[in-house]
Amino acid sequence: MNVRGLCGVVVAWLRNAAKKARKYADLVAEAGHDPATSRLGAYLYRPLPRHVRRRHSPAIHCSGASARFRPRALYVRGLCGVVVVTLIGVMAPQIQLANERTVADGPGRRSLTFWAPVRLAALGDSLTAGSFAFPDVLDDRAWPVVAQCAKVEVVAGYARSGMTSAEVLPNVTAYDADVLVVLLGTNDIIHQIPLEETIANIDAMVTIANVPRVIIAALPPVAWKDWTIPAADALNSALSATAAEHGWTWIDPWTSLRDGAGHYLPGYTTDNIHPTLAGATVEGLAMRSAILELGHRVPSG
Repeated sequence: MNVRGLCGVVVAWLRNAAKKARKYADLVAEAGHDPATSRLGAYLYRPLPRHVRRRHSPAIHCSGASARFRPRALYVRGLCGVVVVTLIGVMAPQIQLANERTVADGPGRRSLTFWAPVRLAALGDSLTAGSFAFPDVLDDRAWPVVAQCAKVEVVAGYARSGMTSAEVLPNVTAYDADVLVVLLGTNDIIHQIPLEETIANIDAMVTIANVPRVIIAALPPVAWKDWTIPAADALNSALSATAAEHGWTWIDPWTSLRDGAGHYLPGYTTDNIHPTLAGATVEGLAMRSAILELGHRVPSG
């Protein structure tokens, strides 16, 4: 329900309450009672006298003796309704600004409200796809499985196990999404692909995908060989600098899984590259938080 519909509901409720109050006031007056000293009925007040209920309104289901009329109840309810409508009117422009965004530079133009899920596209290797082909089949150890929820919808992307950035690049197309997450480079390190080439490939992917918000994710601890640890650190530094240069968001979803020496903490990996199910859960939740924060952020300018 939008703001206009909500205001209509409140106004209709107030009109209905006033109509019922007038109806019961007429019943009380018809029965020979002073409306100023009698109750208006069960809807807003205490019960009417029993003989009034029996003679004039079988629809009044209440019991007990007559009681004094208190118009304060009607005034308080009416005042609360007026306050609610006023607050809605004052806050409506801010709600509209903060919670509606139009993606004008994507493949299609569409308006999203704050209750709409963030549409996610992801690019990666086995860390994103698991053992299957993302996004066609989602693996339990793939972080999008954890990140996906009522507020995050996986809609597009490309990821395959073992692929380098150069192998993923030809498969990238323009995506109708709100947020793009790129987690690539682990296989580039293993195949000793120059760092500059990896950065150029990722830059080209983001350009082709044409998604308005971009997250570049850090590589996990890559302790496959001794030399892969410093190589991963160097690539992470280069990725962070590239993200800052382009205005993209840089996150490290592996922070709580690292031991500070380039390795996973015990229990979070079986091969010193890929996370266990527990590790993928930690990673996926960190990704979800970043996606939601970025996806519902109002663009500046």
